[in-house]
This record gives sequence, C-alpha cells and structure tokens, in this order.
Amino acid sequence: MEKCRRLENAALRDEGEASQTLRVESIAGDASDPNIQQFARRTHLRIGRGVHLTVSDSSVTVRETHAWVLCTTHRPPTADAKGSLGDYCIKIGPVLPFFCTLSYAISRRRSVRQNVIGRIKYRARDYGLYDPEPGVLGFVKPPDKYEHEQELRVLWLPEEREVVKPFVIDCPEVAQYCQRIF
Repeated sequence: MEKCRRLENAALRDEGEASQTLRVESIAGDASDPNIQQFARRTHLRIGRGVHLTVSDSSVTVRETHAWVLCTTHRPPTADAKGSLGDYCIKIGPVLPFFCTLSYAISRRRSVRQNVIGRIKYRARDYGLYDPEPGVLGFVKPPDKYEHEQELRVLWLPEEREVVKPFVIDCPEVAQYCQRIF
C-alpha cells in the first residue's frame, strides 16, 4: 500500500489511506477494566494482567502499511474517468467468483493470512474511545474528497514474514469475469 500511495496520481492521493486515529481524553484502569480492554483492542496493544494503564489527552493512529490492494469502483464510468482514473475500464462480474479466483492465484505465489473485499465507507477516520469505530481498517475514506469514487476494494494481507512488493500475477482464469469498456 505504501508503494501505491507514492505511485498514485497526486490529485487522487489519500495521505491517510488505510489509517484510523483514536482520540482519548482520559482513561485509567487495569487489564480487567472493559474500557481499557476496548482501548487495547482498538489500538492493537497487549496489556498483561496486573498492569495499570493511564492515558490522557492522547491519540493513537493505526495504519495498515503492508498489503496488496486492488481498487475498483461499483459505479458506471463517467465521461472523465478515462483521463482521471486511467486509460482502461474493465467491468468485472460477477464480483465474488472473480475475487475468489484471483485470491486463489495470489495465494499460490504469496503467503496471505487474510483477504478482505468490501465497499469503502465514506466518513471521518478519527473517533473517540466511546464512539463506534469508523469501519474496517483500509475501508474508510473522508467523504468530502473521495465519496464520488464509490470504491470497492480488495486487500490481501500478508503473513508477517512475507515481504510486500508489487508483482504481476498470471491468472487467465479471471478473464471470463472481465469485459473491457474502454
């Protein structure tokens, strides 16, 4: 994802891509406190038994930096799509067999611990400890700049030992789910 951020068209670039920020005014307690457990879960912290934690006036940003990503849209292309999003437009359908076929091909070449498909939620990425989470990490974008994209995204998350680098996947089996629009 980091490499994609650097290659992306600057006008389309989302600097906060695949990140969420939890803001905490004040919280204190030990590992058995439900509020501390929620804080730990949301920030990916492990807090051992008997540990007392105090956090005040802080923010924690969680960011997914290592994943392979396929960004698409679930809306028909607009007249300006060719110039702004690329030279080609491919209609994919049905989506689920395409996703499963491609995921299988990727898993034969790379160590994948999880793959996720879904529509982007357009809302703020910052939230408080007692607020609902904005959405799945990597599937939330600010509405003001990006909602017009109506993005459908696929993430393949690697095993920890896997080095994430761009690669070309040879998967002719997905051609049956693809139709070139332009």
